[in-house]
Amino acid sequence: MKDITVERSMHIEAPDVHSTAGVIGISYCSNQSPSLIESYRCGTEHAIRRSEDNGRTWTIRETWESRRELGAVRVLSTSLPEFFLDPDNDRMFRIYRTSEEIEGVKPWDPKAPVGAILHYVQVSSDEGITWSDSEQLIQKGDEFDEVHWAKDIWYGRNYGVIEALRAMKLSDGTILVPFWMAHLFENGSVRSPEDNGFLLQNVCLFGAWRPDGSGLDWEAGDYLTLPRAYSADGGDEISVDFLPDGRLFQIIRARFLNQPAAEFPSCKFFALSSDRGRTWSEPEPLRYTDGELAYSPACMGHVFRSRKNGRFYLITNLNDWPSYNCDPRSTLQIAEIDPETLGIIRETVIPIETRQAGQPINIRFSNWRSYEDRETGEFALFMTACPGDVGRKFDCGCPPHCYRYDICLPE
Repeated sequence: MKDITVERSMHIEAPDVHSTAGVIGISYCSNQSPSLIESYRCGTEHAIRRSEDNGRTWTIRETWESRRELGAVRVLSTSLPEFFLDPDNDRMFRIYRTSEEIEGVKPWDPKAPVGAILHYVQVSSDEGITWSDSEQLIQKGDEFDEVHWAKDIWYGRNYGVIEALRAMKLSDGTILVPFWMAHLFENGSVRSPEDNGFLLQNVCLFGAWRPDGSGLDWEAGDYLTLPRAYSADGGDEISVDFLPDGRLFQIIRARFLNQPAAEFPSCKFFALSSDRGRTWSEPEPLRYTDGELAYSPACMGHVFRSRKNGRFYLITNLNDWPSYNCDPRSTLQIAEIDPETLGIIRETVIPIETRQAGQPINIRFSNWRSYEDRETGEFALFMTACPGDVGRKFDCGCPPHCYRYDICLPE
């Protein structure tokens, strides 16, 4: 079996050790030309730029306001957009979210504003040159509005999140968008009355273009719940793609904390759908083909079926032992998943990036963005390393540049 090879190059160079560079969204913006569009941050600069030569050179087309003071210590944070190009009609949409925050308070802190997150959609019919006015993402149906904007979600009470957008066009013409939300318990809180914990749930949104192309109408499938016996706060940050047999495969982030009787400590989980993501099977732990559990911290996972060779791959942080919470993410790997057993083929596990001497123990290689390069057939991944939990306050041997990783898959 031919090995996967990886080549790293500079994508966005940070100006100093205190200024992080990173890609938030990247996509082709034409089905005919090698035009790309990218949203990125570099220090205090947040912008959108284009490339007309398949990423060799870039031109800034739009600056982005990422924060607005709401008074006192409250801030309205606006994420950079992520993009989707419809493969059949050259229409594009981009999605971004706003959230009310308190300066210096993490989103998961009990003092943080609850459920103050909304998503907005803009569409383009000219390859991302111009965009429509922003329209709040609201599920179709009489019961939904600006406050009750999706199934089981109310602004100011609980929240749902689209991030690391990996949408796909389905054979029925709808566009599947992975999504996760915080369950609202019977007491009206996102925190369980039993132990004050969260229960995160996964769902697929389905967007359908309106006949005039002015926007999309949205529906939602059934929520998938990862039992808290498997994960301290349910599952989130899902990624989905089609297996060779036509079923959808969903990979689920889980978090192992203090579950002493956990049957599957520190694992990823997966579920299957035979109706294009509307409903899902019961989640199962991800294993290697020999039956051993595939240990992984609470981190993002990405599954995709390669256009180059048709094989099914997983990108995530894998470890040789169970771990606690979100670390270590000090090695990022790509591996092939056997479509028959749905296990990781151990001999295909290849490091994309790993910790080097002098780098902090808790360095994180995670939270990447990606696309498949049309010219080369390679998988292009963009990632910025960061030290877990400590922030970037000094030169810790963790350069804040954004690197491009060209992953060459076998034929």
